[in-house]
Amino acid sequence: MEIFQELQESESIVIEGDRRIGKLTFALYILKKKYSNVSLISPLTSNQIAKRIESISQSFIEFNNLADFIEAYSFREDWVDIKNEYGFKYLLQDLEYFIEMNPNEVIIFHRIGNIFEYSDRDLIEYFFTTLLSYGIKYKKKLIFLLGNDVVNYDLISHYLVESIDLYMKMYKQGDLREIEVLFALSPIVDPKYIFESKHKKLFLFTKEKSGYMHKNISLVIIAKDENIKRINKYLLEDKPQIELKIIDSIADSLDAILQNPDYLLYFGEDNKINSSICELRTKYNLYTKILYMLNKEFIRVDDRLNLIDKGCVDLLNFNIPIINYVLEISKYIQIHFYKIGIIRNDLKLKTKDEVIDFINYLLKGRILFSIVKIDEKLENIQYLRNYDKYIEFEDYNIIIFVNLLKHELTKIIFSKMDEHFHILKVQDSLDIFYGEKLCID
Repeated sequence: MEIFQELQESESIVIEGDRRIGKLTFALYILKKKYSNVSLISPLTSNQIAKRIESISQSFIEFNNLADFIEAYSFREDWVDIKNEYGFKYLLQDLEYFIEMNPNEVIIFHRIGNIFEYSDRDLIEYFFTTLLSYGIKYKKKLIFLLGNDVVNYDLISHYLVESIDLYMKMYKQGDLREIEVLFALSPIVDPKYIFESKHKKLFLFTKEKSGYMHKNISLVIIAKDENIKRINKYLLEDKPQIELKIIDSIADSLDAILQNPDYLLYFGEDNKINSSICELRTKYNLYTKILYMLNKEFIRVDDRLNLIDKGCVDLLNFNIPIINYVLEISKYIQIHFYKIGIIRNDLKLKTKDEVIDFINYLLKGRILFSIVKIDEKLENIQYLRNYDKYIEFEDYNIIIFVNLLKHELTKIIFSKMDEHFHILKVQDSLDIFYGEKLCID
């Protein structure tokens, strides 16, 4: 099964999902097939993690001798006080020593997102960059279990998506758990799996072989902003399992809403909250899950609670990196429609024809990207991330930034580069998809 091969070849792994969905159970199940012992470290107390492991051990036949397989550790009792006073410096020193001296090849970081508070947002990239470097230095396989309910989930997932060898996400589907490989070192033929238990025994199947399939879902998007409509049409139109309808306003779309779609995504106008869209759910006795999006720097908790009380699922910020928006919508509709795992990290592009074929490949898969055409050589290519491509031609050079639209480049990419190269042209996947001529002659 491909997932076990990817597990062995990957040095850094993320398993993401809802709280208590079974991330640790799944991690232990796939690891036990290939490894004799693993270590686990958690911000939970030693008693809490011992109870969690004991519960797993008693629940499934595969884990009758779980205590012999896993060595569990907890952070020191005063780690929160130390972090609040000194930052992550001493915690990272302790973790380096733990990784270096650990006798096991595999180390699971349980509830890794729980160690960050909102005030730690600026240190997330530094923390994971340092931790991943320890894994490489001491030749350890690091596995991070990430809950999608933690306070800094958007920043953590955004960084890990760009840095991890293997990224898997768990979804709850009734009594089953669906596992989807979102990112891997090599293309995955079967990226979806079903993980289930029967009579205290665990089973893992490819989704195709399991015979379990999602039903199609209906999604209505209400938005006046043309750019928002362009983005969502590019991402979601013609996707299997998604019946998409994009309309302009509540007044023009009442008929569509009364058809009781599975999901309704509403983009508020002028950053003002209009709770009437949420009230439609109770007024017309709809089962539609309504998600309200607002393009603001900051969203108040009181506003979120008010809209939830009125009938919406939640109020979320659209003023986030586009890849984080993709992850939020995937979580909302419970279908992962964005297949970045199809791109090989080691793919080398040399000729213009190869570059054009690659761009058409991205467009066909509806992958977000930007193309920057420059007239000088890019010196510090180490600033490029996973999946980004740099190609030199005689007359000009090309950088392809994956998962970024052009309005994000200045803040996220160009600000990190020391070069003062002259930009000849910038265009993104939306420009090309909607008819602009490709800037490669």
